[in-house]
This record gives sequence, structure tokens and C-alpha cells, in this order.
Amino acid sequence: VAGDHRTDAPRIVGALEKRPFDFMSDSDNELLNTPIEVEHPFATEINVLVTANHQLTVNGIAKLEEYEIAEIRETLGGEDHDVVESQIRWQQGFYDEMRKAANHLAVVGLVTRFQHWIAEFVRVRQMKISTLCKNLESLNAALGEAGPVPVLFFEGLVTARDSVIHADSKAEWEHNRPRRVPKDYRNDDELEVTEDQLKEAIEKAIRQVKWYDGKLPSPKSVRILGTRSR
Repeated sequence: VAGDHRTDAPRIVGALEKRPFDFMSDSDNELLNTPIEVEHPFATEINVLVTANHQLTVNGIAKLEEYEIAEIRETLGGEDHDVVESQIRWQQGFYDEMRKAANHLAVVGLVTRFQHWIAEFVRVRQMKISTLCKNLESLNAALGEAGPVPVLFFEGLVTARDSVIHADSKAEWEHNRPRRVPKDYRNDDELEVTEDQLKEAIEKAIRQVKWYDGKLPSPKSVRILGTRSR
């Protein structure tokens, strides 16, 4: 019967099987023939757990800030200009602190997962697992060459992470010994990691893990967080 989907379907499927690419556009064919670079599992994990979550948080903060400022202008529209601007500046300062907190929490997530992956590389080499920076030094010594990012950079990042967790984001504190965050991460006596510095840290952590992965057996025991198991 003409038009009956029961008889049309086999004919259409058969045509697709014989000449499948005739049903694709030029752009589809180009995409099909374009090599796709598969992202490293650690990069996937960080993009999901750190980058995407951080961006969603920052976007939400920006929307709330915009709404609050619009409310102030509408509510205090008849007030003196300086009074209105003073209220707006206070709100902007509040949301700046929220953005800073979002950056710092992203640093905590990044360093925590980076530390876990580096520990797994150490485990693969059947070496003693220690702190993040000591693990990096052990891997470099075992390989006979340093990774692409100096250990000193990650030492500063660890200190920034510890400042958030143990010291209410202070630039200096005591914990068994004096601790000080690097000057690049300081604003007077407080920790302050900017969004650009966070992006740099993410890029360097991913580069370091990929470098070790090219030199060592992959740590198959690592579960990729933020992704569904199939």
C-alpha cells in the first residue's frame, strides 16, 4: 500500500544502507572526515567539576548583582544621587566577595582532584605516596626529568587551597609551621586568586597530568568524577 509506513520503511532503510552519504549535507560529510581530538579524562573531569560549576556560579552571581542594582535604582530613584551610588557600590562589593569565594572554591576542587591523580601515578610506580609536591618531586626524580610546570607553582597553589580550608582565606597563618601564600595570590593580608589565575592553574594542572600520562602507565583505578559510568 503506497504511503504505508510498514512497506516504506524497509525501502528507505535499504537506500540508506546502499548510499548512506547521499543523505548527508556537505557540512555533515566534512564533519565526518574531520579528526576529533579526544579530551584527556583528567581534562574532562576538571571541565565538569571545576570549570563548568565555576562558570555557572559566576553567571548566577552576575544575574543576582544585576537584579539587585536594578532594584536599588528603582526603589531609591528619588533619592540623592550619592545615596543611590553608595548603595550600589556596597552591593557591588558584596558580589565581588562572592566571586572571589567562587574562585577560591574552584581552587580547592582543582587541587584536590589534581592531588588524587598525581597520587595514582605514584601508586602506579609503586612508590610511597606523600604530599602533592613531594609526589611531584618523586615522579620527576623517577623519570629523570622535570614536568612541564615547576613544582614551585603547585606548591603555591596548595598553599592557596590550604588557606581556604584551614585559615579563612588569610594570606598568613600558623599550622605546625608558618604558612604564607605567594605574593601573586595576596591582597594585603588576605588570599585572592583571580579568575585569570584560576584559568592558568587549570591549564597547568591539565598539562602536567597529560605529560605524566605520556611517560607512565595510565592510572586505571582513577574514577572520572562528574561523568556517568556506562
